[in-house]
Amino acid sequence: MTAIIRPLDAVCRLQVDRHHPFSEPTYFSSGAYIGDGIIVTAAHNLYSESTSRVDGVAVECGVTDHHDGAGRIDGFRSDLIAIWPGYHFKDFRDDTALLRIRDRPAATFEVAPDDLALAKDQDIYLAGFPGSGYAEGQHMYSARGKILSVDATFIEYGIVTATGNSGGPVWVERDGHFLLVGVHVSGGGDVGTARRVTASRVAQLKAALGAN
Repeated sequence: MTAIIRPLDAVCRLQVDRHHPFSEPTYFSSGAYIGDGIIVTAAHNLYSESTSRVDGVAVECGVTDHHDGAGRIDGFRSDLIAIWPGYHFKDFRDDTALLRIRDRPAATFEVAPDDLALAKDQDIYLAGFPGSGYAEGQHMYSARGKILSVDATFIEYGIVTATGNSGGPVWVERDGHFLLVGVHVSGGGDVGTARRVTASRVAQLKAALGAN
C-alpha cells in the first residue's frame, strides 16, 4: 500500500443542485476521493426523491477554500451516482454512495480493509465542508477526536460537526497510512457518527456504478 502523505488533499466539497419546489435549490456536503474518478459520500447527499431530484453536482477536491463556479460536472446524469441498494432518506445504516467524476485528483484515501479493528478511545479524524462555525461552507474544517463507540455498522466519535460535514471522510492513521473507515452521517453537540466504509462495501457500490 502507498502511504498518503496529505489526506486533506483527498477531501472533496460537493455542491448539489436539486429540483425542489419548497426549499433552497442548492445543498452543500462533503466526500472522500478514493481514486479511479470515484468519490465516496453519504447517500442522503445524492439521493433523489420525487419532491427533491438531484439535477447537478459541482465537486472540488484538495482545496481548503471554495471558489464559486468551480468543479461543475457538465452533462450530469443520474447514472454517475450509485446509492446503496434499498436506501431510504435518513436510513443511516445504508447511508453510503459513490459519485463518478471526470477530474482525477492526485491524492486519494486508502479504503480500510474489511478486517481492520477499531477500538474505543482510539484517535480518529474528520474533515469536510462546512466545519463548525462556517454556515456557508466556504472553508474546510478538520478535527481529531476519540472513538466513543464502534460496531460493525457505525463509529461514534467526540468531534464537533455541522451541517455540510455529511459524507465527509472519517479516517484513522496506521503505520503512516491514512485509512478511510467511514463517512460522516449525523452529529449533534460534540458527538458525531459515521457509517463504516470498508473495501468490500466500496466494491459492491462500484459494481452498481459499473466501475472496476
